[in-house]
Order: sequence, then structure tokens, then C-alpha cells
Amino acid sequence: MITKIKQNLSFYLNSRKDWSTKEKIVVIESDDWGSLRMPNAQAYNNLHNSGMSVDKCAFMKYDSLETAQDFEALQNTFNGIYTKTGKKPVITANYIMANPDFNKIKESNFRTYFRTYFWDYLNEKKLLEEYKSMLIKIMDNGFFYPQLHGMEHLNVSYWMDFLRNGSAETLLAFDQNVYGVSTNVATEKRATFLAELDYASQEEFINFIEPSLKEAAERFEDFFGYKSKSFIAPNYIWSEEVERILSDMEVKFIQSSRMQQLPKNYNGIMLRRNTASENKFGQSYLVRNCIFEPSTTLHKQEHTDRCFQQISNAFLWNKPAIISSHRLNYMGGIVEQNRTENLQLLEDLLLKVAKRWPQVQFINSVELGEKILKNK
Repeated sequence: MITKIKQNLSFYLNSRKDWSTKEKIVVIESDDWGSLRMPNAQAYNNLHNSGMSVDKCAFMKYDSLETAQDFEALQNTFNGIYTKTGKKPVITANYIMANPDFNKIKESNFRTYFRTYFWDYLNEKKLLEEYKSMLIKIMDNGFFYPQLHGMEHLNVSYWMDFLRNGSAETLLAFDQNVYGVSTNVATEKRATFLAELDYASQEEFINFIEPSLKEAAERFEDFFGYKSKSFIAPNYIWSEEVERILSDMEVKFIQSSRMQQLPKNYNGIMLRRNTASENKFGQSYLVRNCIFEPSTTLHKQEHTDRCFQQISNAFLWNKPAIISSHRLNYMGGIVEQNRTENLQLLEDLLLKVAKRWPQVQFINSVELGEKILKNK
């Protein structure tokens, strides 16, 4: 009981300045769709057998490019919840547009960076047709709502420096078409490779970050058929300059963690964010206040119970429950059991929420943002 009281008080202190509503709202925000973190089980095994401790990181152990089978499993789960409750869950799926083109980069002797869009990769593997078919189906059913996460989930210039300088560990991963070696796996002392917008100079921003971000928004619209109205920065690192570009791209809502980290060019200063607060461009922040990441823990039921308690705390203090739940939790391409177990846990969680609060609304991030603007 004392622990719950402390959790309730802590939640209140963190969220007291967030937008308030009497409505019971649940938003599930899921990052990394479209990114190629671990290509397949063979690449994982090759790195593990080489001595790389890939088993220490859930993202390297489970996360792979989503497949039609992953979409189908997610749809079946959500359809079951809808059938039982009349409530239609939806995932705000934040997409990365491209991944490194490893062959072309190697052919250039690591002098030049090349990218390949995720649909071109799927087309090359003869998987694009079934991917698009299931994607359209799950979107049309209202269970899946893509938004923009960035061009690459990769700090290109930083990663390329390590390749050019002959980093043995980075090159070993490169040979398996892997860029995202986590810092808790790496033996080299370095920062993360994954923070796309963590630029070190104004020159880097102007010459690479800005055009890449603009192109990412254009490619998103080309593929999905609509503009992304929200954005989430990889690793929660971005600057006001990024917000300016996003505003020009008609992005109205910034998905965020409680703390925003500024890029290296601004000495990595941390800024606190609150749901519904606005920046100078009139964009509203949507701050995540719940966590459902069962792939990252051995204590899955305890983790699920904690997420339910976070949702309960949000409703107690009249806040929307905005859940962080990355793609890796629902991927079965490397370990099918990962997808099966976690979808069951998600189903159990959402059914429990719907039973406890029959008036609950499952909505996407843009719907929440529009509701905030309407009720301010």
C-alpha cells in the first residue's frame, strides 16, 4: 500500500502540469517500425558466435523488420479485443523511412553514405506485396496508424567515422548488415549510434540533417498517402531547429518523453516537457507517462501490472495514459515466442483496462493532439 501511495504521488508530481481531462484515454505509441535493427536470426547467431554479447540487448535479440505475419498477429489480437469489448485498440506506429545500403557503402570504401528505403529492401526480398497487403488491411481496420519517426534511426556521420577509422567491432556488425550495436553490448567506449538528430555542428545540420528530415516527410507521404501530423525524435534528442523544419512540414504534435535532450551542438542540455504545452511554432507536446516494454524484462507479468498501475494513476489524476511500447515487443521474425507472449500480455492488459473503465477510449496520437487543441 505504501508503495502504491508513493507511486501515485510521484506520478502526480511528474504530470501535474500536463493537460487534464475527465475522459479515460489510452494512446499506444510504438517506435522503430521500418528500421532494420537485426536482419535475421542468422546475423544474430553470427555476431553471438563471434563473441559479441548481442544477448545483452533485447533490441538486438528480438527486433527485426516487421513482416506480414507480425501485422496479422497484431490484427488478430486487436480484433479479439474489439470483439470482446466493442473498443478498438490502435497503435500509433512511428516509422523510420530508410536504412543504410551496406553494399553501396562498402563499394565506396566507406567514403560515402547511401540509404535504401524500407520498401525497396522489402521489394528486393520479394516481401513487399504481402507486406503492403497486410499493412493496408490493418490500417483500414483502424488498428494501426503510421506516423513519422525519422529518415534513419542512425547518427550517420558518427557511425561513418567509426567505419572509416577501422573500428573492428563496428565493421564486424557491418558485415552482418547491422548498424545498431547498443552501447551496453559494445566494448568500445562511445556514444550511441542511434540518435539520428544528435548533430555536433551547424554544418552537419544544414548539409545532412535538414535535407534528410525534409525528404523523410516527403517519402512518408508518398508511401502512406498522407502527411504525418506528429513526430517522435529517435532517442528523444532534437533541437528547436528540428521543430522549425517539422513545422514547415505541417507537423502539429511532438511525441516526447518527459525529458528532451538537446543535441551535442547545444551541449546535450535536458529540457522538461509537459503534455499540451506549446513551442514557439505552435506545436503541442505529447508526453509519454506509461511504459509497456515486456521484451526488455524477465519479469513480464510484474512489468504488465506496473503498466496497469501507471494507467490507473493517469486516470486518477485526470490525465491521458500515453504508453511507450516499441516495435520489438511484437516482432516474431527472430524469436516467434517473443511476439506470441507479448501480444497475449498486451491483450490481457487492454482487456483489464476496458473492464475497469468501460468508458475508456483507445485513440491515436494525432486524435489526442486534436482533442487537446479543441478543448484547450
